[in-house]
Amino acid sequence: MKDERSPTSSMSQPRQKSYGNRKGIIGWFDSRHLNLERYFYSMHRLCGITLVGYLFIHVYTTATRLRGPAPWNAFLLTIENPLIYAGEWLLVAVVAFHGLNGIRLILAEVGLSIGEPQRPIYPYRPKSLGKRQRYFILLLMIVSGTLLVGTALEYLVYVPSAMPGG
Repeated sequence: MKDERSPTSSMSQPRQKSYGNRKGIIGWFDSRHLNLERYFYSMHRLCGITLVGYLFIHVYTTATRLRGPAPWNAFLLTIENPLIYAGEWLLVAVVAFHGLNGIRLILAEVGLSIGEPQRPIYPYRPKSLGKRQRYFILLLMIVSGTLLVGTALEYLVYVPSAMPGG
């Protein structure tokens, strides 16, 4: 008598599904099926990863202070260049976007920016992608843009005067 669970039995092992749509990080920016909210989701993740990377760099560079005043002063002289100041400006942009988009997501999570629930009838268009969510995104872009213009003006005024010989 043949065992029903033998390896040769086709019913003993379920067939594994292949998920070919898993693209990883590249899939975050696949424009074939993304809308505005999805792009903001992807940018929020990318900004979060950038901030975590900056956190490690910041802790490492601040730890140079523990080695004494001479290494710390040497380090401060190495970061006095326009490229570092531009990187700091980009960091302000990342923090502004990530923080303001986080507030938008919190408001959406508590239900302040999404519409009434609706029956999922084909073709399903979720209310969360409606006008309220778009207005929050527009407000986010205006506030972020204002912050970026302000920091860019400070960058253009402060940095050339702070450079040696400037």
